[in-house]
Amino acid sequence: MPILITADALIDGSGAVHRPGSLLLEGERVVAAGERVAAPSGTERVHFEGGTILPGLIDCHVHLSDAGLPDATVQDRDPPALRTLRIADHARRTLEAGFTTVRDVGGRDHLEFGFRRAVAEGLARAPRLILAGKVISITTAGASAWQGMYRQADGPDELTKAVREQVAAGADVIKLMATGAFLSPGHERPGSAQLTPAELRAAVETAHTLGRRVAAHAHGIEGIRRAVDAGVDTIEHGTHLHEDRAVARAMAKRGVFLVPTLKTLPGIVDGLGVPEHIVAKERDRRADRDTTFRTALEEGVPIAMGTDAATPFNRHGENAQELAIMVELGMSAMAAILATTAAGAGAIGRDDIGVLAAGKLADFAVWRGDPLADVRVLERAPLAVFLGGERLV
Repeated sequence: MPILITADALIDGSGAVHRPGSLLLEGERVVAAGERVAAPSGTERVHFEGGTILPGLIDCHVHLSDAGLPDATVQDRDPPALRTLRIADHARRTLEAGFTTVRDVGGRDHLEFGFRRAVAEGLARAPRLILAGKVISITTAGASAWQGMYRQADGPDELTKAVREQVAAGADVIKLMATGAFLSPGHERPGSAQLTPAELRAAVETAHTLGRRVAAHAHGIEGIRRAVDAGVDTIEHGTHLHEDRAVARAMAKRGVFLVPTLKTLPGIVDGLGVPEHIVAKERDRRADRDTTFRTALEEGVPIAMGTDAATPFNRHGENAQELAIMVELGMSAMAAILATTAAGAGAIGRDDIGVLAAGKLADFAVWRGDPLADVRVLERAPLAVFLGGERLV
């Protein structure tokens, strides 16, 4: 039976706003979207007074296996069953917040693949899951800080093998560590390049040959430059991109997305209990983060929303807080919404979500209020969440 959803407004993900808003569904797909959509006789009708309909939000950078604790290592010895139940809880919280798709760019011991199977069997509810499996890095201290998350590999041949292993395990996307990380032990430098150009090229070529996109964790400018030159699809974090506008222009020209994860820094710097060696590396990065985001806007770099949910005090279900930071740094509310809808879909390589139009999957949520007037509206619990035409919230 067709269903007609109506509300005060519809932001369809294309940049258009319809007032009032109407959305006609049949099964898991959208039939029509606009201001006053005609519906056949016998159509079920649902109206949300004071509501705004949006495409289901997309977070392009999460870690469902971790909880946003000040120090994630305290859970390293937890049994797999407990970790899997945490994944389920984090996924539920995210879905209830109106996020209908997440890209998990680093799990633990491939537990996320088993969880996705449980979702497919109806044992749990979750957003659509785009999974990377283990992150691929050089031999590094980071692997000891995040047990079960890293696949260490050295040399082009080993990188090729590591990519194939993740794909064989079920990976939809490949995550490469082009530079060091802030949350690794003190002697690992986030600004330093790690994978060599040859290693990056081998990994990217292998992933693309197997039909998988590539996300590159990259803070320092040399690591960003190498990753862009190697043909990655997204740059995660990109902290020092502002140091070379030519790299930003290359990203804009080639359509390489920046996933800036702005929300990570306040939790690390301002939160109590975060290990001091991590705080020390982050403390002076706020200006770099802000300058890079503004540089990306000025140079036309495509930007997709990602929170890095799971870093200290960066909790699952609070993902929409990222949008307010984007607006504070100069993005319009509409552009921020597009970053977590249409642009988010583009970053993860999906053309069936992110926009509410005929033939697209009926993934959407309804919030009370107008997020174009105040994007923080999206931080509240939505009135309803639909996934593939089924109301889950």
